[in-house]
Amino acid sequence: MRELTVGKNLIAGVSNTVYTVPKGCKAIATLLFLANSGGSTKAISAAWHDVSDSSTIPIVGAKSLGAGDALQFNQGRMVLDEYDYLTATPEAGAIISCIFTVEIIQSTTYQNGNS
Repeated sequence: MRELTVGKNLIAGVSNTVYTVPKGCKAIATLLFLANSGGSTKAISAAWHDVSDSSTIPIVGAKSLGAGDALQFNQGRMVLDEYDYLTATPEAGAIISCIFTVEIIQSTTYQNGNS
């Protein structure tokens, strides 16, 4: 296992892929941090994309962040399988950054039990 932290200054008004789990790995998400460094309140959405069944699971849905405010999710763990990915979509005109930390585990057994 190894830890990895990804930081991104998000592009406003579009979906930004923050992290994609590499082939043959699982990733355990331990931190999602979203910060608004702009001068006005803006909305942010984030989602987990589970490729095993082509579903998108909202983590944050159009949450308003005031100027200088942040959201932090670190009280639980979320397991992502190979090729699953996390996206964050800030409102147009927003200046929002994202920090995402995972523990990466090499794996030959996938989420659905197949090798």
